[in-house]
Formats: sequence, C-alpha cells, structure tokens
Amino acid sequence: MDKEQLIDRKAVATVISNVGEGAFYDGVLRIVRTEDGSAWTGVPVSAWIGGIWYRKDVLAKAGLEEPKNWQQLLDVAQKLNDPANKKYGIALPTAESVLTEQSFSQFALSNQANVFNAEGKITLDTPEMMQALTYYRNLAANTMPGSNDIMEVKDAFMNGTAPLGAQYRDGDLLHLYPSGCD
Repeated sequence: MDKEQLIDRKAVATVISNVGEGAFYDGVLRIVRTEDGSAWTGVPVSAWIGGIWYRKDVLAKAGLEEPKNWQQLLDVAQKLNDPANKKYGIALPTAESVLTEQSFSQFALSNQANVFNAEGKITLDTPEMMQALTYYRNLAANTMPGSNDIMEVKDAFMNGTAPLGAQYRDGDLLHLYPSGCD
C-alpha cells in the first residue's frame, strides 16, 4: 500500500484550515508538513511543551531576573540552591530515563549539538556536544540528590521544593493557574 492511500490530504488540510493554523504551535505544524512544505501529513491533536518552567514569584522574592540564556539559568539555579534546607535551584531529571534524554536534548540541540550529522555519522565528540554535556552536569549539581525522573521533577516543582523545573507540560499546570502561569 502506498503511503498516499493512508492519508486523506484534502481532509487534513480542511481540518487545519477550519481550526486555523494560528491555533497550533508552529513547531507542531512543522512536524506534520511534508518536506517540501506543499501539504499536511496529519492533524496534531496534542503536544507536550518542553522547556524550563519557573516560578516568577520566587524569582522576584529573591530579587532575581527571569533567566534568558544558559548562564543566567545556571546563576539563578545556583543562587536558589539550598540543599541544607531541602530547597533546590532546579528540578532536573537525572534518572536513566526518556525524560532525562529529552531534557538534555533541549540543551544539546540549542547548542547545535546533534547525535548524528547529516550523513548519519555519530557526532557525540563535537565541541558543541561537550559544552552541552558539561553544562547539564553543572546544572544538575543544583537539583535534588538521587535519581530523579518524571514524578520527582514534577513534585519538586509543584510543591515548591524547586522553583525551576525542566519538564514537559501538556496542560496539567493550567488547572492551577487558569489565567496563565505567573
């Protein structure tokens, strides 16, 4: 069976048009667009938004600005890190898990570090990858001890143990902050 027999491109385009392209995150739409950009391959129905989430109120109380780059994020995490009082600068996944890989990948990709190059060769030894690995290790020095995965990261952020968290969200914060996460 040809892949074109599996996709009703007209129906997909109609749904996206009726909903409106502006209703979707741009990155999600890029994933379902053909390589040449001429058609859609599907309609996104959900997406996880990955990134660093932070509590503006905690940063303001500590007199800290919202971090805008790697160095500022590390500085904020270090300043808020107080392990003696069981308060940590950032909730960061450290377990051998998919979340850790996904969280690290955000840093690696933002530093132009890829696991494979365009020819499919492994590129773990590039300067960009080494910078990303070193940075993640330094950032992880400001997280909870032990092996942290989805629940530990989420719980630490939600209960205030860590005012910053590297995680994916698909709406579970929205019920806590109906007018937005301020």
